[in-house]
Amino acid sequence: MVLAAASGGALETDQYYAWGRPLADSTGAVNARFNLELERALADFPADAPPQECTEISISYRKRLRF
Repeated sequence: MVLAAASGGALETDQYYAWGRPLADSTGAVNARFNLELERALADFPADAPPQECTEISISYRKRLRF
């Protein structure tokens, strides 16, 4: 019973824990993810039939970025 209570307490979060603490800059990680998904979207097109319009690329890219 004690074990269950201890693990149950670990599931709680404190929404005030981060107050007064600066957020780390995640620009590099976000840019890396966007660039990776753009490369994958471009790789989805066959080499012998590249996209004819930018909208085709943007649609493929947008579909990959659904979180």
